[in-house]
Amino acid sequence: MIFLQLFLAHVLTDFVFQTSKWVKQKQKKKSKSIFLYLHAFLAGLLSYLLLRDWDQILVPVFISITHFVIDLWKLNQKKDNLKYFLLDQLLHVLVIIIACLYLSSSFEQIGPRLIQLLDSYSFLSILIAYLLIIFPVGFIIGKATEKWHDEILKNTKEPLSLKAAGRYIGIFERILVL
Repeated sequence: MIFLQLFLAHVLTDFVFQTSKWVKQKQKKKSKSIFLYLHAFLAGLLSYLLLRDWDQILVPVFISITHFVIDLWKLNQKKDNLKYFLLDQLLHVLVIIIACLYLSSSFEQIGPRLIQLLDSYSFLSILIAYLLIIFPVGFIIGKATEKWHDEILKNTKEPLSLKAAGRYIGIFERILVL
């Protein structure tokens, strides 16, 4: 439940309440943007309100500070691309997991829980299914359509970036279908 509360706070902070005006100003002014500070504060405030553990102020402060640091790191990258977006989101989720472990006093249970996951038929089945549709199925589709792809390249001189875009669109489609 704690994870869901903190993850909801994160989704609200990063995707619902953050406007494009905030994002543009953050990208332009970086650490001098008032919206970066407001955004980080909002991450902590929403975490605090959704947790409803009024004696526990350290976790929302931790989330605010780490949210600020992660976002500032991302803002200082040369490109704002999918790789940095996914890494940014992964770092935020890791912070949420650390906060959950702290709140539930479950640090010592990490090892046994990981072993339990690796012994779980359901978890392994889902993990294998996603890995299969992302990697081997993409390779199979590429091989199966290679004849037409080569023909298109000869006739249209398609830029290589479109090939990569098609690959990623295919991966996202297969994930959504699964």
